[in-house]
Formats: sequence, structure tokens, C-alpha cells
Amino acid sequence: PRAIPILGFHWDVGRLIQPLDGLQFGLAWRAASGIPIDAKLDLQLNGTLQNIGELNDVATTLVMPVDLAIFDHYVPERMSFGGSYQWRDWAIGYVDIHRTRWSGMRINVAQVVSSKIESQVFQVEEDLVDDANQYSAVFVDTTDIHAGMEVFLPHISPNKEGGGVKPILRFGGALIPSPLKSQASDTAFLDSDRFLVSAGAGFIHADPFGLVPGPVRWDLFYTRQQLAP
Repeated sequence: PRAIPILGFHWDVGRLIQPLDGLQFGLAWRAASGIPIDAKLDLQLNGTLQNIGELNDVATTLVMPVDLAIFDHYVPERMSFGGSYQWRDWAIGYVDIHRTRWSGMRINVAQVVSSKIESQVFQVEEDLVDDANQYSAVFVDTTDIHAGMEVFLPHISPNKEGGGVKPILRFGGALIPSPLKSQASDTAFLDSDRFLVSAGAGFIHADPFGLVPGPVRWDLFYTRQQLAP
């Protein structure tokens, strides 16, 4: 098991400066983590050599101890900053910026740390083992930008006794660059810059059955994700 520290800070500016009521800022930091796994394998091949000239039958063994290193479930370090502003009771706008440290990326690929081949009969070269999982890829830090807006439409009430619903419209977009800068011909990692556009609608109403203390929200979203070539 591994622990990932996360720290956050939230500031409601309007509580301290009344003219800026509705303005809020947030800051969050998440540490990097992953699960390193060390595996030891002992491979053995047994065989018999027969009818070799005047030699007697010989039983031979090839022994190959291998140490593997695997880094699984990599989570990069990330710093996030966000700000939002609510104008009275009809609109909210927000911007989020995420800085992710992909340059320390560890891919979950098993790699040979050490290996050798031993035999009581044959002479085997030490560098005979070829690690086919070696990769050469360059990852860079990225900055994602997300922005959105909520618009609260006038309250719709079928009667003057209260109740009814409050419709909401939502719009958003995001630019997410790829951390994969380059790679050699021995790998085929797939990633590209992404541009997202989203729209949604919903409404808020009070619980007619009184089962929950707060309002009930219903939302529907549509998101289009455009990938760079």
C-alpha cells in the first residue's frame, strides 16, 4: 500500500472584502506516487545429450536467474489553481489551471535489472539476454486549462405557494496538452493534445418527499473531445 499526500486551500474573498462578494480561489497540491514491484525469477531448462561420439549420455541444466523491476500505477505530482466568481443569483464563471509533473513519468513496464545464464557444460556469454522492454520516450510537464460558466434561469413555479424548479445552463471547455514529447521506434505510446467542449442543462427543485435536507439536482451533459493529429 502507498499513501499520496494531498493539500488544499480555499479562500472565499467576499467574507473578508465585501465588495468582492462572490469571488473565490482554490489551491491544491498532490504528491507523486506509485507501486514499485521487485520480482525474482529462476528459470531452469533440463536436457540430455545422447549419442555424441564416444561420450556417455550427459544430463545438462541451464539455470537463468532474472531480477525484474516493475513500477505500477504511476500518479504524477500536480499543482492546481482555481478561481470562480458568482454574479448575484444568475451566473457563475470559473477557471482551473493544472500543472502536472509528467517529466518524472515511470511506465508500468517490466524491465530486467540483472540476469545471467549458468551451465555446468556450456560457456554462455553474460550479455546474451536482451531486454525487449527497454523504452526510450521523453515526457514533459504540462499545463491544463479548464473554464466554464453556469447560468441560472428564472425560477419556474406552477403556483404561488412555492415549489417549482430552477433551470440551469452550463458551458465549458478545456485544453489538455499531451505529456509525450518524443519517442523512438522501439515504442508506440499513443497520446495527443486534446480540446474539449461541453454543454449541459439541468434544474434544481426541492425534495417533494422530504427525504433529503437540501435541493435535488438533475443534470445532463454533452462533451466533444477533439484529438490533435
